[in-house]
Amino acid sequence: MKKIKIISRAVVIHNNKLLLVKNRARDFWSLPGGHWEFENESLGECAIRETIEETGHLIELGDMIFCQEFRKPESIVLETYWAATISNKDKKNIEAVVNHMDIDEDSEIEQVAWFDKDRATKERVVPGVIVDYFVKEIHPQTFIGVFNFK
Repeated sequence: MKKIKIISRAVVIHNNKLLLVKNRARDFWSLPGGHWEFENESLGECAIRETIEETGHLIELGDMIFCQEFRKPESIVLETYWAATISNKDKKNIEAVVNHMDIDEDSEIEQVAWFDKDRATKERVVPGVIVDYFVKEIHPQTFIGVFNFK
């Protein structure tokens, strides 16, 4: 029987910059987000919680902008992506967060950074469609994908 994993991520754009995180075990940047605790929260609440945990920023969610499905022999992963902005209740100086080491040294997150459009096109960002959404402003409804891994 396949395992099903549901992940919720936030696409946080502020002052024309995109908030990204780098996982210690990965060689790419991604959006803040993580596993949905379905007993306790909605998918949107998951994106908010994970963004706070990974970046320290309180966000406000907009609409879900796209989702994608990954099929592996042993599992199915569904990722939801939500438009988000920094909450005006956020106490952090968001302009100062360029390369932030996670407070918890055992955390999976190694760095947090704000990417401008130029940097987003030069670094490896996953999923790549997020760069198109951020840089080229391609309408998000075009991003519904199913990916099979064998």
